[in-house]
Amino acid sequence: MSPTFSYLLSAAATLALTVGCTSKRAAEADELPPVATPVKIDDMKQNPIPSQGPLEVMPKVILYKTSGDYLNNVPVQLNADGTLLSFPAPTDIPANATPIKLKSGWLISPVGVGKQTVFTTYTYDEYRNLKETPTPEEILKAVIPGSRVTIAITAPMTLEQALADPDSVDCYLSPTPRQ
Repeated sequence: MSPTFSYLLSAAATLALTVGCTSKRAAEADELPPVATPVKIDDMKQNPIPSQGPLEVMPKVILYKTSGDYLNNVPVQLNADGTLLSFPAPTDIPANATPIKLKSGWLISPVGVGKQTVFTTYTYDEYRNLKETPTPEEILKAVIPGSRVTIAITAPMTLEQALADPDSVDCYLSPTPRQ
């Protein structure tokens, strides 16, 4: 699923959920409830552009730590019972998929990770160059025993903002102010 489609789907869902919401003041004043900011698509670049003001719905960056050094290994998602929840197709792996390791030891990943993430023996380069998507059974056989995300948090910035300024992410993670 393309990032643009995912973004538009999220925006549509938010719009649908907010249409039925009214405040007490709005109901008393017989006003219409607020609606999400309209979004248009730049036909040349296929990027969502706010038509007025900032967008409220932007995917936030996930910061995480792992049980080992899995910077080059393809992540997949498992259910609590160990069954495969999701995994990427080789075409889903971008050229810049390798996570960025911050000074604090936390990681920023351009591909999806979360608390259900484990890592496979496939490296990003190997996986991206596969001719066919591995079967679920092949993916499960490739899971590295004990590999997992040990902690994951959502930071109040987008992936693009975090990748553009990793030092600000470290400042966000720092328990004490830096001087």
